[in-house]
Amino acid sequence: MSDDEQTTVLFDGRAELGARPSDVFSFVADHAGLPRWIPGLRRVDVDVSEAQTPGGVGTRRTLRMRVGPPGVEIVTAFEPPNRLAYSATDASLRRLCTNHQAELTCAPTPSGTHLRWTVRAKPSPSWWRRLAARFVFNAACGAGMTNLRKYFLARASDIPLSCRCGLVRGLAIDVSSRRGNRLVCYCDDCQAYARYLGREDIVDPLGGTDVYQTTPSQVEITTGVEHVRCVRLSQKGLVRWYAGCCRTPMGNTLASPRVPFVGVVHCFMDHASDGRARDEVLGVPRAGIQGRYAVGGVPPGAHRVAPLGIILRSLRSLVRAWLAGEHRPSAFFDSITGLPITRPDVLSGGERDELRP
Repeated sequence: MSDDEQTTVLFDGRAELGARPSDVFSFVADHAGLPRWIPGLRRVDVDVSEAQTPGGVGTRRTLRMRVGPPGVEIVTAFEPPNRLAYSATDASLRRLCTNHQAELTCAPTPSGTHLRWTVRAKPSPSWWRRLAARFVFNAACGAGMTNLRKYFLARASDIPLSCRCGLVRGLAIDVSSRRGNRLVCYCDDCQAYARYLGREDIVDPLGGTDVYQTTPSQVEITTGVEHVRCVRLSQKGLVRWYAGCCRTPMGNTLASPRVPFVGVVHCFMDHASDGRARDEVLGVPRAGIQGRYAVGGVPPGAHRVAPLGIILRSLRSLVRAWLAGEHRPSAFFDSITGLPITRPDVLSGGERDELRP
């Protein structure tokens, strides 16, 4: 008797999603990013030591739940952008069932993607364990499908990202004035950074840089990652990311991949192709900060430093994002090692001072 004949369907969920199959597959096949849509999942440890390709067949993912012991799954099929299959070890199933097999398929439709998620397993001889297995998988997987629908519905507020020459492209996901902070920063380091890039056109006449603060999980780089570069103006400064092809600033992060913060610079957001004005999508800037460094003195309406209200709002957003695990997936740090995807150049004190206003 074949494995399929010995198993029964525990869950069969389907969803129509308004996104391309490649986008849907990239999202559901992002092993480290599973906590973004699987309920109760705190962290996923990904082991690719026996994988045929990074993240492909043979990848072992250990699911760290918020409650209870971890579970272990092995990727058994990896066929982008159409099919991902995996199986949970019998030990992970805690005697509810055995011979677990799961599959997600992405089929193109005129409006986007038809996603199907099926879970099969060999039922336990115990009647109550059979009922428990069906309940657990339907509850968990059903909630996961609901989260996927919500996620791709929210992508209606996505903004395309592009460097000046178009070689580096991506997407800012689910952005709005509610979901992030739009600020104008007049600090001397932001002005020095513009001079470092040879792109003084990115600051306004008073030296301000328009930045949208969001989380790494909301920023995707879809093409041109090989052109991404980064610099730190000092040993302890922000990691400032830019497109090396045309020296377009992309965003600023802290050095630790665990901090859920990225400040996306205005010129990396492709509002022209999006067809919506920046103010319409992100709202007007909440504040001008570090105005003491502005050209000609503190601009009208700006603050000499960062006001307390902005600091508290930023801290509240950081805590909420940290609890939700929104520091990953990150376009800027490797999901396995936690290291920057490219080694940052670090300026000396003298080099930085020469660039400052």
